[in-house]
Amino acid sequence: MTSVEIRINDVLGAEPGIAAVLLFGSAVRGRLRPDSDIDVATLFEHSAIPGIEERLALRQRLEEAVQRDVDLIVLNDAPTILAFQALRYGRLIACPRPRVYHEFVMRLVTEYADFKRIRKPIEDALIRRSMLQ
Repeated sequence: MTSVEIRINDVLGAEPGIAAVLLFGSAVRGRLRPDSDIDVATLFEHSAIPGIEERLALRQRLEEAVQRDVDLIVLNDAPTILAFQALRYGRLIACPRPRVYHEFVMRLVTEYADFKRIRKPIEDALIRRSMLQ
């Protein structure tokens, strides 16, 4: 575990209702620059999803811990594409409630498959239209 991951876990380990924490973006891809932010995805138990004020306070605590800007997303209410990308390309760094995490992953994979199926004809029509111009 990297020092950034340890610091993130130190902050989030005390958070009630945390089900899983993922690190994603440039920190996982090995492209972290001095001006890069840290992308953190959190999953909460349904009864513990934080409101906006709690999210801002949590982000501030994370930024103080890692000494960088933090882009914090709550997977419970993140857009399907963003949540799927965080899971697909991210690294799970904590999972205190694996059942909640696995149930979320199964729901998300289904939502993403439905989204792709609905989006395909729209993309095909846009491609055809652009080829006619």
